[in-house]
Amino acid sequence: MEMKNTPGSRPFTSWILILLNFILGIGAVIGGAMLFVAPDGRLLQMSTDALQGTLFSDFLIPGLILFAFMGLLPVFSAIV
Repeated sequence: MEMKNTPGSRPFTSWILILLNFILGIGAVIGGAMLFVAPDGRLLQMSTDALQGTLFSDFLIPGLILFAFMGLLPVFSAIV
């Protein structure tokens, strides 16, 4: 039996992917916010030693990148 999609309907797998994208985004928004609120990593119990050999001395910029690109963009795409 073939299922026909009417305009505006989505297959069940699409809803699963949208939900997973939304969950990913929410987690990244929370994690990114915690990193740029406390750039020393203390809220996530992270050490800045993990940043040795990178361009960053603290978690401010990585937190902003996480917040914006792995947080806000997936949440926005899930909503749209």
